[in-house]
This record gives sequence, structure tokens and C-alpha cells, in this order.
Amino acid sequence: MDEAQQVLDVALPKLSEAAGREVTGSIGDAEPLMAIQDAINLGNYDEIIVSTLPLGVSRWLKLDLVSKARGLGLPVTHVQAPSKVEATAGVTES
Repeated sequence: MDEAQQVLDVALPKLSEAAGREVTGSIGDAEPLMAIQDAINLGNYDEIIVSTLPLGVSRWLKLDLVSKARGLGLPVTHVQAPSKVEATAGVTES
């Protein structure tokens, strides 16, 4: 089993629990914009959600994936993981 499938197998139950219903997933093209285009062509979707690492870390942001995805004709929501500094802000040691 390849790494992408292992990640998907771990993620799907967690995403299903968070969504409160079963979710599905698939492995797409290694090039993210092509993977999005393929998914749009094969399915019926209302929106594209792009989840990235923080600015400065994310290769997808460097590739301007969010803007390019907006050119595909569906609304795009960008969810960005917090940076390490943002994630630990407000956390105090006792």
C-alpha cells in the first residue's frame, strides 16, 4: 500500500466523525490542480475546499493553487493550518 492510500485510510474515519456522516475520498493526480480538475470532471460538486499548510511552508500556496482553482468555475474555500506560533499562542505553561 502506498503512502497516499495510508494517509487516506487514516483520515477518512476522522473526517467522517467530524462531519457527522460518512465521507469518501480518493487518490488523485500528484499535481494538485490536475487532481482537482479530474475530480470535478468525474463528480458533481458544489465547492472546492483547499486545505494548506501555513504560508512559507505550503508548496501549494507557492504554486498559487487557490487562485488557479478559482478559475475552474466553482466557489473555492481556502483553509490554512495555523503556524506553530499561532497554534501555541495563548497557551501558558503552569
